[in-house]
Amino acid sequence: MNNLIKTYIGFSIKSRSVIIGQDQLKKNKSKVYLIIYCKTASQNLKDLALRLGEKYGCNTLCLDENLQEYTNIQGCKILGLKNSSLSEAILKVAENKNEIGENNGK
Repeated sequence: MNNLIKTYIGFSIKSRSVIIGQDQLKKNKSKVYLIIYCKTASQNLKDLALRLGEKYGCNTLCLDENLQEYTNIQGCKILGLKNSSLSEAILKVAENKNEIGENNGK
């Protein structure tokens, strides 16, 4: 299951439909469909992810593993997906695995 999520995140990165990092997510003006953060994120970052989920009206997902292993980007703790289809696919896989942390928005 985690390999499938990793694959979907990889597709998002290749298609440039991902926003990486908290600063970029704060500055973003386009629609975000899913915010993903890892369990090793600080409490402040987790709170920010939930606030951004409310701002964009999207779901937030906390992964059980380190997000930088999924993205191959050193120090990556949070990202936002701009592709609705990939976001829905990741949520479906996470629901089947019961990884969903907080669920906001739609």
